[in-house]
Amino acid sequence: MNDLLFDVPWWIPTLLAVIGISLFVNGNKRQIARVRAFGVAIVLLAIGWMLLSYFVDTDKEKVDKQTHRLVKDVVDGDWDNFKSQLTPSVSFATKGGSIATGADVVWAYAKNSAQAIHVTSATIRDLKVEGGNAALTASFALVSTQDSLAPIETSTWEFDWEQTPGGWKVRSFRLMSIRDVGSDDLFRELSKSKLK
Repeated sequence: MNDLLFDVPWWIPTLLAVIGISLFVNGNKRQIARVRAFGVAIVLLAIGWMLLSYFVDTDKEKVDKQTHRLVKDVVDGDWDNFKSQLTPSVSFATKGGSIATGADVVWAYAKNSAQAIHVTSATIRDLKVEGGNAALTASFALVSTQDSLAPIETSTWEFDWEQTPGGWKVRSFRLMSIRDVGSDDLFRELSKSKLK
């Protein structure tokens, strides 16, 4: 219900506005005040709904923005802000298994990895946020450039977000794929660099 109220598809209020304008014009031609007033009311409702949808972020929109911000923090090296977005029990994993657990360990692993490959940019593509209530999952492709490895790398990720008293925080990062590397090989390679 919140998605329909605060993240309405553009065509619904547009259709309402067209209906309201049509009623207003029709009521004005026929000099029927009630129809004209009803048309104005529908147009105002459509405008109000569009403004409400624009100015109020749903939980999915918040997670969308925070996912972009988290990736930007890695590129910019803003590790304090990155760490502030993690739950204490956050984990980093691949399909093959867990690589790191705990905010301090995941933070250090992410920081060391990003610095080791010298990430210079990252762009999120095809971001989808799904779920509801107190847990949402952001799934996306990440196109990154770095000085080490291949100059341009494409990987797919899932970030699980959890609603906490301090807002939305990441509960787990999952690296789903990178290039054509299988999940077992990916797990094995990433486990080699796991922090002790």
